[in-house]
Amino acid sequence: MAEKAIIINSFLDYSAVQKLHIRKGYPVFERAAVKEKVAKELIIAGGGVKGLEKFGDKLTDLSGKDREETGAKVIKYMNRLKRATN
Repeated sequence: MAEKAIIINSFLDYSAVQKLHIRKGYPVFERAAVKEKVAKELIIAGGGVKGLEKFGDKLTDLSGKDREETGAKVIKYMNRLKRATN
């Protein structure tokens, strides 16, 4: 089981998480495809956490009111990760 996985609301949200997926190698799942626990931590980018609580030990919600806001939250998250590893 992966330590972290990215959950998107639909394929249209993929562009918001593409850099995070490529740089960190976290697997990406569409929300509708998640039927069991796929990772210890779920990074949710689109649609919020409702209904995903039982599929991860920790939930990080980066969902915004639109894809632009979601993308901005993902960038802030990546910057926090970068600072934490430096």
